[in-house]
Amino acid sequence: MEDEIYFRRAAEKLLELLTKSQRKPVHQNARCLSMGEFGVMYCLNEKQKPISAGELGKVMGIGSGGVANLLNSLEKKGYACRVMNPSDRRGIMVSLSDTGRQLVREKQLEAVKTTTGLLSRLGREDTENLIRIYQRMLNIAEDYLRNQCKETK
Repeated sequence: MEDEIYFRRAAEKLLELLTKSQRKPVHQNARCLSMGEFGVMYCLNEKQKPISAGELGKVMGIGSGGVANLLNSLEKKGYACRVMNPSDRRGIMVSLSDTGRQLVREKQLEAVKTTTGLLSRLGREDTENLIRIYQRMLNIAEDYLRNQCKETK
């Protein structure tokens, strides 16, 4: 019971810290983009090819209305574009514009530069431990989710 209470408090603290870290100026983006808009841009950049709005929603875990709002906003700003699906004229495909792709590259370089500065203050040993522990946590999470999926089948 004592371990359960300890790990629950630790989970609450970790989630609080992760949430706070996302709100710091270090991780905020310029050019009046919301976190959702930038998430869409990163997702489209990773895909490297146009995808359907439905697929984008599934990947990001948001509904069709949310996807439509984000895409409308990004399209107005010139960062994304929609085109008709050549294999299904009823479908719409979404991709980043050249301007959007360039912005993602700039923000990735900026994030690496900022994080480099933060890690240099942390020091080598703590940086290695941070990366090792975070990687281990991700591996445990993947294994946990895999097992949860097996149990629900």
